[in-house]
Amino acid sequence: MLYNNFEFLLMKYLILFFSLCCSLFLGACSSEGIVDEPDGPKNPNDKAPSDTIEFMVLAYVDKASVEGHLGGSERVVRKKMEKLFQDVSAYWNKAGKGRLNAYYKYILGDMKIYDCGSNDPDLTEVVYRGPMDYSKYGVAVLFDGLQDREDDRGPGGAAGGGADNRCVITVIARKDEPKDLFSEQTRNTLTHELGHYREVTDVYQYIIAAKNNPVNGVAYNAPDCIMNWAAAGVWSEYAINCINAVGDAIRVAIKYPNIFDSWYPKKLEINVKKGDEPVRADIKLYPSRAGGSNHDRDIYPEPLVSGRSGADGKWMLTDMLGYFRVDKTKHPEIKVPADLPYGRCFGFLIEITYNRQSKYVWMSEIDAQMVTFEGKDTYNVDVSF
Repeated sequence: MLYNNFEFLLMKYLILFFSLCCSLFLGACSSEGIVDEPDGPKNPNDKAPSDTIEFMVLAYVDKASVEGHLGGSERVVRKKMEKLFQDVSAYWNKAGKGRLNAYYKYILGDMKIYDCGSNDPDLTEVVYRGPMDYSKYGVAVLFDGLQDREDDRGPGGAAGGGADNRCVITVIARKDEPKDLFSEQTRNTLTHELGHYREVTDVYQYIIAAKNNPVNGVAYNAPDCIMNWAAAGVWSEYAINCINAVGDAIRVAIKYPNIFDSWYPKKLEINVKKGDEPVRADIKLYPSRAGGSNHDRDIYPEPLVSGRSGADGKWMLTDMLGYFRVDKTKHPEIKVPADLPYGRCFGFLIEITYNRQSKYVWMSEIDAQMVTFEGKDTYNVDVSF
């Protein structure tokens, strides 16, 4: 009996000793390499690693900024640039609020330093038209943190196209005002411009001030979105659909030719009633224009197309793409607005008039395209007098 008690105590202490050693060992291993990891999944979208989409960035930065206000050396600036794109990725994914189909990573692939103006012809040739290895890079970003030369570009952020359907983003300082390329503002700007890379249009173009609406004098707004205001911190439902649709395409136009045009619904159908009875009504579609050099975003005062509903109260347009893109070859009856930026209408203010009473429906381009994302082919408008 005494032997058994001794054996029991010995076994108990051996187990405690072994458990303590394991705890110390595991604690030492698990603490190694941890970098401020918050509770919960690493990816805000709670996606598995297989759902991660990565885009490598080829960055160009002016020498004056690298050697000056950005840090003084290529090594320092490169580290900051890596952190900048990590911040862009975090902001991008957080703004998805769990609605993105994947976790997105924008990663600095390489950084090249140039010693000339940001609009220098030779630099432009390299960035926009020179050879680019798409197995290494998805997008190019041209930074100019200090406009100190005569051949520098205009200030601001922009996304445009180059040879081979590549995407080139520019982030340029104001004249003689050094720009902190690693600020929150630059992070927001980059995220907005990368939204264009994922085929999302400028949502702010659908904001119409009352003073720029000569038809009914009503102001129209747009949803909260990074493509509306870069610091919004959220992607609109429309933007989410666009981003999910193009997925991991490095060059969207190559993988999905004319994808933006494919998002327009095929038809517009207007149904007009007086109470429960269908009636004939006069219908006019006034186009909206994006902001241009000679005008703000506005509703154009002349209708692009007009018509009249039938005895069944219905009026229909087919080939909505042709009306948004003002294709007079297919639709010779349309009246093209003067000075139409981007060569398309950004929406239509629909006027329905019955018995000298008019009602209005605002159909922005994103409203129309959301119909397609919902799996439908017709934008329906029901009006009752």
